Amino acid sequence: MIRKATALLLLFGIYTLKAQIIPADGSKLNYTQVMLEYDKVPDATAYLIQMIEDDGIMSFDKPKMEISDNSTATLVSNLEFGKKYIWRSCGLYKKKQGEWNGPYHFEIVNNDAAERLSSVLMKNDTAQCADGLLTLDHSRLIVDRSGEPVWYLPPTNDLFSKPHTSDDLRITDAGTLTFKMGSSVFECNLNGDILWTGPR
Repeated sequence: MIRKATALLLLFGIYTLKAQIIPADGSKLNYTQVMLEYDKVPDATAYLIQMIEDDGIMSFDKPKMEISDNSTATLVSNLEFGKKYIWRSCGLYKKKQGEWNGPYHFEIVNNDAAERLSSVLMKNDTAQCADGLLTLDHSRLIVDRSGEPVWYLPPTNDLFSKPHTSDDLRITDAGTLTFKMGSSVFECNLNGDILWTGPR
């Protein structure tokens, strides 16, 4: 079953409030829209963030992404499953650039269902539905309006290895996800950690 879902920005924002460096160095992620969060630099008027693909060379001479931001959190979209990334940040002042913090590494772990889905989109009427996300219950995926997967429910524990398919996958106002599997209902965070299990 396909359902509309709110933007994943809500999810990323809620789970990044208490940490300084997000994602933590060496993280393995299950989503392609990543909120980078970095330390506040005293007296900085803005921040410069650079990202490269991890190809073993680690050169920032030609970054994949370079963004200037006034806040200590920047949402990066259009990353890819199965790829590794390296990023760094620095404070900007009126007449100079501060020292770089990082580099930090993370990986977006590949998902078979996400790979298969990328070529399935048949129609996208951008005049009617330009934005938003869709949840795909049985695939345990969230996709954007271009048909590209942006999140999947990771198989992090015994629950997800069972043969049941998930139903009624939804994003809550609190930035968590709820779904039904078999005769039980669950709530998990963005990383797939179970936060609550309903009565059976």
